[in-house]
Amino acid sequence: MKKVLIFIEDYKRFMKNYIIHLSSSLNEQKIDFLIYGSDELKEDFEDKIIVQNDLEYFYENNDPRLYEGFLNYVNENKIENIFIARLRKPEFFYSEILIRKNKKINIIFSIMAFELYSKSAARRNIMFKISRLNQIKKIIIHSILGKHLSFPNAISSNNNDTNKYMFLSEPQYEDPKNYHSDDKLNQQKEKFKILYFGNVFYGKGVDILINASKYFADNIEITLAGDIKTLNFDYDKKNLEDNNFKFISHRVNDQEMYKLFKETDIVVLPYRRTYLYGTSGVFQQSLFANKPVICSNFYPFDKAIDIFKCGETFISEDPKSLASKVNKMKESNLTSYCNKMSDFIDNIDDWDKISKILKKEFTL
Repeated sequence: MKKVLIFIEDYKRFMKNYIIHLSSSLNEQKIDFLIYGSDELKEDFEDKIIVQNDLEYFYENNDPRLYEGFLNYVNENKIENIFIARLRKPEFFYSEILIRKNKKINIIFSIMAFELYSKSAARRNIMFKISRLNQIKKIIIHSILGKHLSFPNAISSNNNDTNKYMFLSEPQYEDPKNYHSDDKLNQQKEKFKILYFGNVFYGKGVDILINASKYFADNIEITLAGDIKTLNFDYDKKNLEDNNFKFISHRVNDQEMYKLFKETDIVVLPYRRTYLYGTSGVFQQSLFANKPVICSNFYPFDKAIDIFKCGETFISEDPKSLASKVNKMKESNLTSYCNKMSDFIDNIDDWDKISKILKKEFTL
């Protein structure tokens, strides 16, 4: 029986969940597979892993040898079918493929939205070249827009083989029921609650939310739930003290996370333009919890808000614009933003969708 070799560069956080869910689906679909990665795999997989001890070091240090050992293993063991779960370093990957000139391998890889296309013209050009390699059968792009996603003109090219792309939803790591609450939106509460959830590095725009808070109406409480280790900017601590902020700086467990989403009134994603053409798992979590979202006004977030009518957009990186949308929602009937959230959830692709793509393209 043909095997699929799954390569995972960074077996942490949500990519760990990605591999666990995908492997479960592959088992159900009776697709034989091995997983190639770091020794972190050992805690979840036993008889299906190929461990490269220095892989984690190569990944964390941006070492060009990242794909070398993996592709050596492919050649030595005559592996034909490869799935790369979230390609992260396309320039290293492209170089290795060119050097080897192995025409007998079939490769499918996934990426998160257009993260490898939007920040660097040089990297975007590499991605276009990768799309034209004979070894590449499909490129799976995960996004909050799912099937509604399309290549923006600003990052399109005639050198891009668009026939190889498949647009899938943001992966579903959890049961939406975990986020359900019996609380009704806009019920009488002492405070209107806002949630920011996720890492707190600069590109996420947490400081924009902090600066916007001085323009908020009264009786608004803001919860920042993020790993303090990812904080890489200075902010006005007095704003936190003066404007009803709660800062949860530890890494929250699943039950804490569900509780945060259940108890908030709205969720804010104040991302900077570095997230242009990106995606967000938090957007999906918010709709699981039936909570309206405020997002920056750029693609794909603006289109998602437009299609699913699930929130508001503000002028990116403008604290006053963000504050005006928060104040508008505070005075609105929040249930009016929830009518099409079920459409979003209904359009989420299950893990079998990926398994079936592998089965078809690799003729398993």
